Amino acid sequence: MAVIDGLPEIKVSIRINGFEEDCIEYDDPDPPKSTSSRGSATHTTSKVIESQVDARFSIHFEIRNRPNWINDKNWLALKLHIDGQNVSTYHLGPDELVNQIIVSTISGFWDRSSKPGKEIRRHFNFASIKTVEGSNEQLSGDETIAEHLGIIEVAVFRVKFEGRKPTNPSRSRREKIGNVSETALKGKSLPHSTSFTEGIEVDPRKTKRIFKHRDETQRIARFFFRYKPKASLQIDGIIPRDSSPDPSPAHSPQTVANLPLADIMRLAQERLEQLEVKREPGTGVKREADEKTDSRPCKIYKIDADGTIDLSDD
Repeated sequence: MAVIDGLPEIKVSIRINGFEEDCIEYDDPDPPKSTSSRGSATHTTSKVIESQVDARFSIHFEIRNRPNWINDKNWLALKLHIDGQNVSTYHLGPDELVNQIIVSTISGFWDRSSKPGKEIRRHFNFASIKTVEGSNEQLSGDETIAEHLGIIEVAVFRVKFEGRKPTNPSRSRREKIGNVSETALKGKSLPHSTSFTEGIEVDPRKTKRIFKHRDETQRIARFFFRYKPKASLQIDGIIPRDSSPDPSPAHSPQTVANLPLADIMRLAQERLEQLEVKREPGTGVKREADEKTDSRPCKIYKIDADGTIDLSDD
């Protein structure tokens, strides 16, 4: 949760997909150089968060009242800008205080419906950005869009409640950022944008409250949340890159050194049996291929019954 040094009474954070825990925040190494809302702020902070396409998000805040903030007709206002668009302003009065503390969430806003006499309640989703080459004429407008793209801005200031008046139907309908020229985003890691859900149709509000600024354009505080996909956060060095898997160690040749004695004896016996099978019974010593052989018939010797050897040629 973003907390400003010197202003611990106001805390703002972003929550994703309905979770009650704040998303992880990182210190912003490159805070926005311009604001979407008017006026200067006494206190300012900027954080970076990770966004995922199609994830719904909301703005959560906690405010501990000061005597000169909320009392009687003195109220606080939170003005919300997303991607440079003025989404809505939320007013906080004495009825919202519980033990001088307000804890609430901005999860959507009222917008014009395509049907006459109707309003719709829309919510916020992170969305990807499509880049195009674009023309010089388009580039001028896209550079302004790119300056505030991927930024949630919350400004807190004091107002005075002055009454109510009939509600006029909204004349414009807020839409997501369309295609952006590549040149406008040159040199920047690609951020996400915000799309708005189609919402639920409801009957329009009959009256609205009227407020007057108590401090002209001066703001108590301004909170920035720059949101980007994980890959862009890694490119910017905000979070570390994914580590490469360790290469598999080379397998060393297997030896019998660490084998049990029984296994060594078994392997030795198997090898011995293999060698015995290779030896054919009755085979003598083979002659070498280059050894000369005598083609003459061999002389046959006869032995008589009394043991006399007959050496005759017959």
